[in-house]
Amino acid sequence: MSVWVVIGILNYINLIVTGILTRQKELAMLNAIGIPLIFYKSICKKSTVEWLRVE
Repeated sequence: MSVWVVIGILNYINLIVTGILTRQKELAMLNAIGIPLIFYKSICKKSTVEWLRVE
């Protein structure tokens, strides 16, 4: 049983780290083409609201 708990915790950590790295890459790409940071923040807020609404 404890092995499954460790695997679950590692899976959760992997999910969080992957999400953070993906957002950083998105921010870098949008910044490279000239999208302002305020616009990116509004996109993140809207996607979070949509995600919460779906769940």
